[in-house]
Amino acid sequence: MIENFIREFTAAAHEKGIKNLEFYTEEIQKSSLEVYQGKVQDRQLCKTQACYVRGDYQGKEGSVYIEDFSEEQFEREMKIICENAEAIEKVFVPLQLRTLDCSKNEEEYNIQKMEEQMTVAEKEIKQAFPELEKLDTIYFGETLKKIVIQNDSGMRMEDSVRNMSAGCQAQAKKDGKVQSAYSGICKEYIEPHELEKPVGKAAENAVRMLDAGPVETGKYPVILSAGVINEMLSMYIGSFSAEQVHKGLSKMEGKRGTLVAADHIMLVEDPQLSGGVNNRSFDDEGVMTSRKNLIDRGVLQEYLYNCAEAQKDQCKSTGNGFKSDCRTTSSIGVTNLKLTGKEMSLKNLKQNMGNGLYIVSCDGMFASANTVSGDFSLISKGYLLEDGKEIRGVNQITVAGNFFDMLKTIEGISDAYSTLLTEKGAFIASDIFAGELTVSGV
Repeated sequence: MIENFIREFTAAAHEKGIKNLEFYTEEIQKSSLEVYQGKVQDRQLCKTQACYVRGDYQGKEGSVYIEDFSEEQFEREMKIICENAEAIEKVFVPLQLRTLDCSKNEEEYNIQKMEEQMTVAEKEIKQAFPELEKLDTIYFGETLKKIVIQNDSGMRMEDSVRNMSAGCQAQAKKDGKVQSAYSGICKEYIEPHELEKPVGKAAENAVRMLDAGPVETGKYPVILSAGVINEMLSMYIGSFSAEQVHKGLSKMEGKRGTLVAADHIMLVEDPQLSGGVNNRSFDDEGVMTSRKNLIDRGVLQEYLYNCAEAQKDQCKSTGNGFKSDCRTTSSIGVTNLKLTGKEMSLKNLKQNMGNGLYIVSCDGMFASANTVSGDFSLISKGYLLEDGKEIRGVNQITVAGNFFDMLKTIEGISDAYSTLLTEKGAFIASDIFAGELTVSGV
């Protein structure tokens, strides 16, 4: 259907004086499964197709987003392209496309086995944690996405992405106190037996928080969980964007070649990461992606560019022009961004810290973090540690600091990584010993 639409639309548009057509097409298939109290509550399979069309009308760029591929809509869609070109008056610059097929043949997932495992995991976790008031819906989801960029000159680039996610929310109750905790995983491929870990972790954290309380206000050595670090990376990735640098909104401005993190820290973008959930061979502007060290042993090496920002600096795009969805123009994003450093087990990380706090979750990240300055103040939950051992749960506290200062004080990281997938890209991190942070409690 898409190919017929492109062929017929191209012919009609050329007659209207619209040339140099480019078509960005997404085909997305999402399947999901939810289990509650031993029964399947919801099973869905959703397939969508959409196309973003750019064209050259009298030397200016016009565009239109299309979901209805019927010929009856051609006149309206071509009119939108022409009106956009006349109103915006942006010079049309064609993408430098080539012919390339990087799509992958994915095996069909056995969702029946996952359904069985979800039911088993729910039963076993409830038996293991009698304090659980309820184990909310356990979910599993799979996304398959095909991306095709082609023009009316016959150049066609195709790529595909596959990722899966699973998790649940647990709620525990004791003596009138209620605590909840969430845990999930995101991977390229999830084996059914892997579901038990996030479900068990959610249940354990909810139960262990039943006797939690605040700590005294002061400065504490702090280990931040992988989940918290991934959220921070997604919040502050803009500081490594050439667009933010050009706008004067980046703390990384003017710091290329200087030490911006502890000397063992690496921040690597890897579009072909083994097991990566967002692997791409080219970006949404048709530029080939490549592995790059944004931070190499603590030193800032480069910024991320799309075509528009690269033109401003008279350099090449780094292959980081991505759409947040098919409707939008390309902005700067990442494929798989991984924070690494001096690794050790979480047990050894805690022992190295000795006394302090292990923060497992934070609320209000987007409301309480300044993406320009790096300052954050987050309502947090976790555990109080003495001699490297967790002695009780901690809640009703606020942990504050500065992300960019914290990069310089990281003393070590654990060797267990987790992934957060957002519209900005995939972020991979582990628990980090962040040094001292300010804690507000009682």
